[in-house]
Amino acid sequence: MFKVVFDTNVYISAILTSGTPRKILVSPSFTLSVVERDKSDDRILECALEAKGDYIISGDSHLLSLKEYQGIKILSPAEFLKLFL
Repeated sequence: MFKVVFDTNVYISAILTSGTPRKILVSPSFTLSVVERDKSDDRILECALEAKGDYIISGDSHLLSLKEYQGIKILSPAEFLKLFL
């Protein structure tokens, strides 16, 4: 079993198109400064690390450009589905 952290826009897309994602809220106990071009993206990395996630699923270009952070793979929804379908 693996843990996946979805960016908010992925949740919104899932709700508007089909199905309701199951959500678990995480409150990180630390802050990062990794994504220089969009500091708000650091929160996604913080949540993924706090949750000990295996994947971050996002449509955000700043996060996707990292490809991986501290062993957590960062994929688009399409890339993630290709791996598991």
